[in-house]
Amino acid sequence: NQLAVLWPIVALEPTPMSEIARSVVMDKTTVSRSVAGLVDAGLVEVRPGDDGRHRLVSTTARGRHAFGVAMPAWEAAQEEVVRVFGKARFTSLVRETRKLAKSVAAS
Repeated sequence: NQLAVLWPIVALEPTPMSEIARSVVMDKTTVSRSVAGLVDAGLVEVRPGDDGRHRLVSTTARGRHAFGVAMPAWEAAQEEVVRVFGKARFTSLVRETRKLAKSVAAS
């Protein structure tokens, strides 16, 4: 869960909580709790946005390092799923998961 929340922060930083929630298809309350855990771990920092309505989240040096360290394990897990299910089935599962996430996000 933390890696899923950290991923869009790394990709979009600084990014508002609402964009993180949209990216990971979670409600804002769940994202806020996850981000609070990342703040406590020293992986991200939160600051007010320019208009005061949004809080912007950015990674710290420690967060960028942790993300980089996590990537080989994530990639190995992806490769294992491809090995078990086969490339075509894996691709299909990813496509269907994305459709499901978009459907959930739209509702």
